[in-house]
Formats: sequence, C-alpha cells, structure tokens
Amino acid sequence: GEPVDLGDAVNGSGGSDSDVPSCIVPTSGGDDLAALLTAPRTLECEDAELTGSAAVAMDGSGWEGQGFADMKGDEGGMVWVVNVPASGQYGLTFRYTQDNTRDMALSINCIPADAPIAFNDTNAWNTGWVADVTTLVSLREGPNRIELYTNGGSGPNFDTLKISPPIC
Repeated sequence: GEPVDLGDAVNGSGGSDSDVPSCIVPTSGGDDLAALLTAPRTLECEDAELTGSAAVAMDGSGWEGQGFADMKGDEGGMVWVVNVPASGQYGLTFRYTQDNTRDMALSINCIPADAPIAFNDTNAWNTGWVADVTTLVSLREGPNRIELYTNGGSGPNFDTLKISPPIC
C-alpha cells in the first residue's frame, strides 16, 4: 500500500456534530513497541479499543488470544495507541476472516488515509483466517493513534494486527 502522509497535524475532528468526540493523539503512553527495531510485534485485535458496534467474539476456531474483534453492524472500529522507537514507514498486517469482500477505512494520528483498505473473501466466517493484507504507514517516534473502522457497511472479523519494523 501507499504510505499515509501525516503532515504536521496532530489533532483532527471526528465531525461537525457537537456530540461526536474529537480525535485526540496522545502525547504519552501506548503499547511500548521499542523492540520493533529488531522484530515485528503482534497485537490482539480484541485488546484494541473497540468503537461503535464492534465487539469481542469467540465463535469458530483458529483465532489467537482471547477471541477476535467482530466488525458487526455498519459503524465500528478498533483503535490502538502504539509508542514506536523511531519515525519511519511501518507495515501493518491484519489477520482477518470474512465470507465476502469488504473494505475498511484507516486513520493514522487522526488523519484519514487517501483510500480504504480492501479485504479479500476468505470463503468462511471465523475459520478461514488469513494475513494477506499489509499497508505501509508513516508513524512518528513516540505515541501514535491507529484506527481501522468500517466504511459504510459491516467489516471483516479481525484476529491480530502485526506491526513490522520501520523502513527509516
């Protein structure tokens, strides 16, 4: 995929409706990914902050951890805050399953990516897990907010997010 350009923006708006919270990029904290300089790190999707109608599920088989994140409904997503050791291009690889083809929107540090991420038909729900979608994103040294969210319909079920070392 194409890298997502962060520009100089740190905070963005979640929308013009006063009930919608603003997107905030933390200035500290997050999963410490210092070891990313030498090896990838895998995060469980059910451990992400789930938004909207997204929920933890444990149907089927083959998933890792305590379950997976089910992107049911037409408004849901996952948010991770990761603290990375260096600015650079990082690979995000999603392990997912679905019985059709759907895409999801991606936002890095509150800036939406130019195009959605397409996820392939795995021909099964909750058993046909694949990790065949990787996108490159620009992360800055320190805390970064990664959000993957539904794009006008429900989305795949997600097991893990693997973050690969930076291309500095």
